[in-house]
Amino acid sequence: MTTSVYLVIGSSASAREAAVAALIKPGESVAVLAEGLPDGADVFQAHAGPSFHIARVAPACLCCTGMLTTRVILNRLLQRKPEKLFLALASDMHLDKVEAVFQDRRYQGLAEIKGRLQAD
Repeated sequence: MTTSVYLVIGSSASAREAAVAALIKPGESVAVLAEGLPDGADVFQAHAGPSFHIARVAPACLCCTGMLTTRVILNRLLQRKPEKLFLALASDMHLDKVEAVFQDRRYQGLAEIKGRLQAD
C-alpha cells in the first residue's frame, strides 16, 4: 500500500493543524509530521487513537538543518503504513527539496505526494 502524502504550508501552526484536522476522515489511518509546537488548542485530540500518529520537529529549514531528523521521523511514521501522511510545514522555502525526498528510490512504492495546500 502506498501512503498518500499531502503538504500543508502556512506560517501559523494553528492554521496548518486546523487544515490538516479538517482533512482527516473518520476511520482513516493517518500520520502527521508537524513543524513546530502548536500555538493554540490541540485540534488533533478528536482523532486520538491507534490509527492516528503525530510527530513534531523543531521549526527550521527541513531540508538544510533538519533533514536528518525529518527523515528519521518520516521513516518511523511510514513504518506504521498510514493511508495518509500530512507534512505541516511553516514555509514553502526549499519545498522542492522536501518533495525530492519522496522521489528517492527508498520511498518509491511507500509514499507519493498527492497534493499541496496553503493553510493561511
